[in-house]
Amino acid sequence: MRAAEQLRVSRLSVSRSAALIWTLAQRDLKARYKGTLLGWLWSLILPLVTLGLYALVFGVIFRAQVEPMGNGHEPNYAVWLFLGLIAFNFFSYGLLRGAASLWSLAGVLNRVRVPALAPILASLVAVGLQTLVELVLYLGVLALFMNVGWTWLLLPLWVVLFAAFTAGLTLAVAVFAVRYQDVQQLLAVVLTFLFFATPVMYPLTMVPSDATVGALSLRDLLGASPVAGFVDLARSLLYSLEPGDPNQWVYLSASALIALGLGLITTSRYGSDVAEWLQ
Repeated sequence: MRAAEQLRVSRLSVSRSAALIWTLAQRDLKARYKGTLLGWLWSLILPLVTLGLYALVFGVIFRAQVEPMGNGHEPNYAVWLFLGLIAFNFFSYGLLRGAASLWSLAGVLNRVRVPALAPILASLVAVGLQTLVELVLYLGVLALFMNVGWTWLLLPLWVVLFAAFTAGLTLAVAVFAVRYQDVQQLLAVVLTFLFFATPVMYPLTMVPSDATVGALSLRDLLGASPVAGFVDLARSLLYSLEPGDPNQWVYLSASALIALGLGLITTSRYGSDVAEWLQ
């Protein structure tokens, strides 16, 4: 009976935490575009404007060469680029907004006992919903090009792994961003560097094969990043219609588990100190 009662309490706790996360995510979404005339349309306008700018600079001026679509259609740099931006922006915005989420609720956290991971995950859910809208739009674009294949069925698995990877890092970064305020400033610098170091706007084949960093190949070094791996795998599944290399799936699965474990350990160990740090 005692075990059954503990299980019931555990389920109730999970249910309440999920409800709290969803409530905070809705609050985040409502506040983000409050007072604007276009509202949620801004979540589409801003990425499309960014896409147009990068497509002009790298596709027209620098003439980046990308591979053909999986159905044999001629290469389309804008379509190829759009998916990279969707993936990286989810990772980048998730970390940035997650790092600021606890500070934004400092007044509440000082008065009410709220699990530290709730506002962090809520900010990530809000970013994820915006990313989902962009991803659905992207799938519609691919459908117009008739670039559809069975590899799309692997997309949910990719989403789960990438979300777990991003959530784990966001949990860890958000907690330390409260303890050390320099973390948010450093994070902006790191993400800017990572954006250009990740093959979002250019294929890795554009990196000279003889370029090295010490004894390491620059091309291999840039491609070894888990973020680069997630971007590359997404393009394989949706743009190239290829299932991806099994070793790549294993590597990204391990990266997701390690990142998620790091985030959960961090919130478990230091989450109770967040309210004190915010004072």
